[in-house]
Amino acid sequence: MAYVIEGRTEEVIGMESTTVALNQEHFSIPSVTATLQGTSDINVFITSISRSSVVVEYSASFTGKLHLQAISVR
Repeated sequence: MAYVIEGRTEEVIGMESTTVALNQEHFSIPSVTATLQGTSDINVFITSISRSSVVVEYSASFTGKLHLQAISVR
C-alpha cells in the first residue's frame, strides 16, 4: 500500500474562507487536518475536500497562517 502525504502552509490575510490547491496527485479523497497560527480566538472548519483542493472556512475574518496536512492511499 502506498500513501500520498502532503503538508501545506498558506498565508491568509483578512479572509473568511480559503480554497487551497493540493500539489500532490491524490488518487482518492484525502483525509485532511487544518490548524491556524496567529490567533486562538478563531476556529477553522473544512467544508469541502476533493482530490485536488480543500475549502476551509473560519469562524471570523482571519489573518495568519493556515497549516494543512493531507494523506491518501494509492
